[in-house]
Amino acid sequence: MRLAELVWNEDLALPHVDVDEARQWTLHVLGKGQRLRAIPLPGVCLLALRAYRRAVGLPADPPADERLPLIHSERGRALGPSGLYDEVRALFALAASRVPVDDRAMRAALDRASTHWLRHGYARTLVVDHGVPLPVAQALLGHASVQTTAAYARTGQAETRAFVEESFPDRTERSS
Repeated sequence: MRLAELVWNEDLALPHVDVDEARQWTLHVLGKGQRLRAIPLPGVCLLALRAYRRAVGLPADPPADERLPLIHSERGRALGPSGLYDEVRALFALAASRVPVDDRAMRAALDRASTHWLRHGYARTLVVDHGVPLPVAQALLGHASVQTTAAYARTGQAETRAFVEESFPDRTERSS
């Protein structure tokens, strides 16, 4: 998801969440190129979003007619791109403050982290770590071209060798 996709658009009432009869959420956003996208949200996101909604005095599940920003300021107003970015950076700073002082690499990574860094990490997790089919990852990431998504599938020699070894095991019988 892009930062811009989470910014409230009053005219379109987006981003907007639909909750189905099984209490599963679908997030509707206005994506790049003014394309509407529907993104199914996993249970782990629902736990966090429901807790957030309760913390700000809203019902855990949004009613069908709700016209509120998904994420808003302490005063209940929609956050713009810089406000959302600042909130994410503040969370990274808090996380960095809790990392042991001697773990300089982790502290430095969190200092450099951004919303775009999260997006790239998510893309790589989908494509490489979880082996999500490229067309599914493309839809989740909102890429116009599957080639853009495929760029995250680049692997090193070690991963390539492991794949080849798993795919073509040695089935020859060895005599004693």
